[in-house]
Amino acid sequence: MRHKSPNTGQIDIFRPFLFEMLDKNHPLCKLADQVDWEAIDKEFEVYYSDLGRGSKPIRLLASLLLLKRIYDISDELVVNRWSENPFFQYFSGMEYFDWHLPCDSSELTYFRRRITEKGIDYLDNIDISVAKPE
Repeated sequence: MRHKSPNTGQIDIFRPFLFEMLDKNHPLCKLADQVDWEAIDKEFEVYYSDLGRGSKPIRLLASLLLLKRIYDISDELVVNRWSENPFFQYFSGMEYFDWHLPCDSSELTYFRRRITEKGIDYLDNIDISVAKPE
């Protein structure tokens, strides 16, 4: 089942928004604003059903795969770094910083299987050059 984020319309007054605390000139912030996340969501929503247990958001899983590619790191490392890095979290569409792991690293394997080679090729064609470390 495709995850749908609840929108309560309420602000958590005890936590600052990520976009307020980060440097918008950071390469990941720039890339996050350039990527067409809605197009990615539409591309992959065909692999999800409205039945069954909810899954992680498509943007989260797709962004983790893109971060893996940008930094050339393993599934385990990208998941662990995500919980420590506010730029990773902003890139993934989070509003607030979260110390928890976004998912188990095995979920990235399942996501890659779900989106097939076609989906992996789709993500590989996204221009990440603005965020590539030199």
